[in-house]
Amino acid sequence: MLSRQVEGVYHKAYGFKNTDLMMCILLETKDLIAISVRFSKLLHRIIKGDSPLGNKDK
Repeated sequence: MLSRQVEGVYHKAYGFKNTDLMMCILLETKDLIAISVRFSKLLHRIIKGDSPLGNKDK
């Protein structure tokens, strides 16, 4: 997807505004996925009975 966007800008099929919006969407999507993974790991630790913060109780 990224390479097509770069080619589109190079061949003047897409403008810089379009590319900027596309990059913002890609970065936001990446961030949302990373947050979802962290929540999933937190839920897994809570279900197992471990500390939600990930530190070991001694």
